[in-house]
Amino acid sequence: MKKISLFMIVSLLLGAFLFTSCKEKDVTETQMIVRNWTLKSIKVLGNERPLTTCETGQKWNFKSDNTYAIYYTEACGKTTSTGNWELSSDAKKLTLDGKTFYEVSEITPVKMVIKVKLLDLSIEEWTFN
Repeated sequence: MKKISLFMIVSLLLGAFLFTSCKEKDVTETQMIVRNWTLKSIKVLGNERPLTTCETGQKWNFKSDNTYAIYYTEACGKTTSTGNWELSSDAKKLTLDGKTFYEVSEITPVKMVIKVKLLDLSIEEWTFN
């Protein structure tokens, strides 16, 4: 009986330790945005349109120091744009270089959707993976 009780206690303690050590930490939207994103699609007024040669393969790199870099393909002529970014405390508004007409409508560790808004009207929607 003592062996079973001791075994059960050790098992419960070990299980509790493993559960807490493997528990996924809370990740904020700000932490999720910090990474390299690849532009996958653009919708204009709700209708998907094909990506241009310049947009295909475009990479957006949001860095933890609140700077960003957009890497274009050779077809664009310009290879990189850089600037500063900020995400509102509710993670809904994205400000790029002081311009806040970007709305983050979805963000997960593997997908981000940004809407470009003008007077509360969603003009474009960019999807990144």
